[in-house]
Amino acid sequence: MKNIIVKLILVTVIITIFIPQCIFANSTKELNDIKGHWAERDILELIAKGAINGNPDGTFKPAALVTRAEFVKMLVTAIGYNQQSGSFFKDTEKHWADIYIDTAAAEGLLTTYFNGDIFVPDAPALRFEIPEMICKALKLEESATANPYSDKDLITKYTIKLYDEYIMRGSVENGKRYFKPNSMLTKAEAAAIINRIVKYK
Repeated sequence: MKNIIVKLILVTVIITIFIPQCIFANSTKELNDIKGHWAERDILELIAKGAINGNPDGTFKPAALVTRAEFVKMLVTAIGYNQQSGSFFKDTEKHWADIYIDTAAAEGLLTTYFNGDIFVPDAPALRFEIPEMICKALKLEESATANPYSDKDLITKYTIKLYDEYIMRGSVENGKRYFKPNSMLTKAEAAAIINRIVKYK
């Protein structure tokens, strides 16, 4: 009986140690929809760091929209915060990303645009929601420089700071630079931003 118990314990230890490594290795090698994509390098580097994951079917879906919960999870993981729990939002208590959202809130990242008791974790992340969160995570002060964008609304000093630091720089169209604050982020765009954050810090 003792031998059986010992064998069971050994098998459990082996599974615990080696299966996650196999899954992790497969997640980097089996992504079948990012080859040649402009964000391929960012995606693979973040997967190697454990900041993001591929899907079980071997895809990453770079053009899919990233949710608030997904972006917060990526940011919290990239910065390397110790996970914290709390009761910050009523609608995240049973959500898969609850621990990451609670950690971000406890670290003071979720303030101006998330100051109620509802977070709406599965809503698409909007570009104007991101800069303050990132600046606070990187401990960056608001910028004192002029707005480089043709957009006027929802361009904050934090938005401009990320432009200054080459973390988020919008896009150039017809000779004008736009931030497009109300636009949603794709997973590829989020991966590129998060990878710049990793390298910046």
